[in-house]
Amino acid sequence: MAETDNLQQQLAMLAQLFAERLKNDLPEIAASAALIQEAAAGESRQAHLQLLRQQLHKLAGAAGTFGFAGLGQRARELELQSAAWLTAEVIDEAALPDFIQALLNLQQLAHTPPAEPVQQGLQTLSNGPEAASERAVAAAVARRSVRVAG
Repeated sequence: MAETDNLQQQLAMLAQLFAERLKNDLPEIAASAALIQEAAAGESRQAHLQLLRQQLHKLAGAAGTFGFAGLGQRARELELQSAAWLTAEVIDEAALPDFIQALLNLQQLAHTPPAEPVQQGLQTLSNGPEAASERAVAAAVARRSVRVAG
């Protein structure tokens, strides 16, 4: 029981650190959005879009882990849209204003209090088919948080 409490405390601390990190990451995403909007069509715009896709990918992967499910889902949707534009090598100019606005709205989703995801995720994983131990789950979350923090 003490091990579970300690693990939950560690996961809560990681979630709090992630929430603090959002204060830097979301303005960076907004800056990337502004660069895309300001850049003329061409390689420069594609380079900005590629950077934005990478930022959204990292955000989408980490947000759900730390209790920001809505933020993670929206970031994933925007990542997929940017990936589609990169694949097509053209940005839909008609859809771009709504896309930019959705990027700016990510900040609002970050202010939604996080759920207790890590606890729920921990229970799901530890009861899943692999019957992962709590230590293995904690180690996986810790490794992911190191990537998120870097």
